[in-house]
Amino acid sequence: MKVKTFGRKVTIKQNFIDMVEKRMSKLDRFFDDDAEAKVTVTVEKDWQTAEVTVKNKGFLFRAERSASDMETAFNDAADLIVKQIVKNKDRLGTRVQRGEIDMY
Repeated sequence: MKVKTFGRKVTIKQNFIDMVEKRMSKLDRFFDDDAEAKVTVTVEKDWQTAEVTVKNKGFLFRAERSASDMETAFNDAADLIVKQIVKNKDRLGTRVQRGEIDMY
């Protein structure tokens, strides 16, 4: 998975980028190598907002969380992304088993 990290109104430090890449690499079990993740951190007054977007084969998963520090905001958004992906995979698997979707 390709991970891109951006900062709005803030300079992103290398240790945060490393943490993001490590955390997002855990999503490789769900996606192919051509998946793309985009993490954007925005600072506004006392709040920092992390937006996480994952694109793969027509699927788009997006989460946004705010917190007092960017690590907490990113971790909350990443947890939400994982929940969305697992829920979608379960839903698709159930529909395939029932024969509602033809995979071939």
